Amino acid sequence: ANVTLDGKGVFKNYDHTKPANTILRWNLLWLILCLIAPYPLWATFINCKLTYEFTIIVNVIMSLNFIYTTVLCWQYMWKMIRSFNTPYWQELDPELREKVQHIVVMPTYKEPLELLMETISSVANQTVAHSIIMTVGMEEKTPLQEEKKKAIRERFGKTFKALVFAVHPSGTPGEIPGACSNRNYAARAAVKYMIMSGLLPIDPVTKEVELDFTTCTVCDADTTFYYRSFENLTWCFLNENPESRYAVCWQSPLFYNITLDERWFFTRVMGILRSYFMVGFLIGGDINTMSIYSMSLRLLVEGQFFHPGYQMDDIIYTLSAMRATGGRIRIRCLDIPTLSGPTSGVTMIEELKEWCVQAERWTIGAAEVFHYFFVKLIKCNYFLPGLAYFWWFVYYYGFVLCVAGLINMCNLVIQLISIGHEDISIEECKPMQDWFNLSDDFAYGWIFPFFLIFTYVLVFGTAFIMDALLSQILALDEHVNPIRNFIHFLSTQLVLWLYCLVEYKAIFKIAIYGKKVCGHKASEKGNLVGNKVGPS
Repeated sequence: ANVTLDGKGVFKNYDHTKPANTILRWNLLWLILCLIAPYPLWATFINCKLTYEFTIIVNVIMSLNFIYTTVLCWQYMWKMIRSFNTPYWQELDPELREKVQHIVVMPTYKEPLELLMETISSVANQTVAHSIIMTVGMEEKTPLQEEKKKAIRERFGKTFKALVFAVHPSGTPGEIPGACSNRNYAARAAVKYMIMSGLLPIDPVTKEVELDFTTCTVCDADTTFYYRSFENLTWCFLNENPESRYAVCWQSPLFYNITLDERWFFTRVMGILRSYFMVGFLIGGDINTMSIYSMSLRLLVEGQFFHPGYQMDDIIYTLSAMRATGGRIRIRCLDIPTLSGPTSGVTMIEELKEWCVQAERWTIGAAEVFHYFFVKLIKCNYFLPGLAYFWWFVYYYGFVLCVAGLINMCNLVIQLISIGHEDISIEECKPMQDWFNLSDDFAYGWIFPFFLIFTYVLVFGTAFIMDALLSQILALDEHVNPIRNFIHFLSTQLVLWLYCLVEYKAIFKIAIYGKKVCGHKASEKGNLVGNKVGPS
């Protein structure tokens, strides 16, 4: 598609005047899954054999899927090891590689200046920093705004191809406060600056803007890029087939190892698991980008930048790009990893509250994305590719992260109850006996423990190995006692179940209150710099 200036700003914006039902939204369909999930608590007393069989099938499906995602994680670990010795820059055509430029958009609100400096420093240290347009998106109400601008400008003013500051006005109609609206405004400001300064040439006759050799990368204020990350991105961008180059996104696997060793067990465990889920599910299933990702500027413009009305703009962006291209957006994995900051708190209680708040926000955001997706699906914006996407999205966010956990929690409760009620015990009900002609003395009691052991060895074990490997390769200064690490490993299933319960609360919360709870509460970042916290 040809992209031209429309005379009202830079490129087409979202229509903020569209009416929207704030309560009756498609995310209410998720309640069906939530109401079905606790079936072991009542169905066991009706037909315990059939109930156990259904739960076994659920665990078999999950286990087969986990085999696939674990293979993807081990493949990525091998690629990650090799990536640090790959001469990306030298392998590229000298003329082409010099044509590529990168926009980096970092929104910020209340993050401390020291943290901002650390993130921008990791961008400034890139081997291709001369090709980067660093864009810092601040809010109108950002504390110490001018002081932060001055400090950043003094330290990095001559490092990048350009340093751009964008101040997002508050109270814009159709927007919600948060990173989504900030990022949308900052990205547009960067493009405006590049056009005005001649970095994006405009054909004097057709008014078409040259977008083909520019990428855009979005990051958070607590991001640490490896110094060759954008060299890796340039290599992937130029080696992508030109026919698909403007219809894919690039995602560097995120590891939440910025002071992760200082965090309490629930934060550290979930941070380690999120990296596994990203490689195995989000990237492996082309489900969605997350937090820190890249795309061609052409795709960004055709997708109308970032939606300022939905808090999970990273997930929404995948759908916006699908709407723009009319097909599935493939997510290419960058081999070099990126560090991101976990949730944090001064005390264990504060950190637990922050952990729950962010888990609830992510779930509400995913439910809002589901509504957005369904609206576009029934309007046939991407009907056939949308059906395939529907399966993966619901399977991951609805089943893997939510329903499967509650099913197994309720099944555990039934197992404990059956100790005093042998008529509903698995040994008495003998599930699968007719299917496989099992004997009466078959070890039925080991079926569910087997699935748990399988998950610990295959999934949790791989996640912790991947975390340890990253720590060694990047020479991170982490101090995790082996005993403490083992205790964290043992607590993994408990943490996942706790996360599942928070998700259930969030799903019912958005079902009751609707869009009014869909806002962005900024994560607490102050504890990612400075003094250590006494961890568990």
